[in-house]
Amino acid sequence: MEKKPALFQISLKFMVIMTLFSSLMLGLVVAFYLSRVAEQERQRERIDVGSAELLVMHFVQGHPGQWPRSWEELWNDNKTYPQSIAVAYDLSLERNVLIDFKLTLDDAAKQGLSNFTAIRHSNPKWQTSDLEYTEVFIDAIREVQIENLEK
Repeated sequence: MEKKPALFQISLKFMVIMTLFSSLMLGLVVAFYLSRVAEQERQRERIDVGSAELLVMHFVQGHPGQWPRSWEELWNDNKTYPQSIAVAYDLSLERNVLIDFKLTLDDAAKQGLSNFTAIRHSNPKWQTSDLEYTEVFIDAIREVQIENLEK
């Protein structure tokens, strides 16, 4: 059997190592890209839910003791606010966020962060705990409820 020159064997090993290294680097780049895409999706979900919470908060503050009954009611109410605090109309918000319009304000105020379903993202993987402001929203609707009871 013919013996390959040492230089050829070294070149072959080098090429194999470089191919493996390149594959590893490409894998890392793809993994990083996918993690960034996933993070951007989570950010969009947070923004969607936060916008819906803002709409509901405006409604609850303007309609003592009431919980909204429809998206239409929320959007109509939103038109009465100054542009600086109004939520821009976005039909995708209605597709991406589920609001339980069957609830009452009392029902929503009784929910905690671990079981909050009054407003949530339509993505089945959505976790309420992903949104740090949800707890603030829950506290705010409880305060509005207490204010309404005191009147």
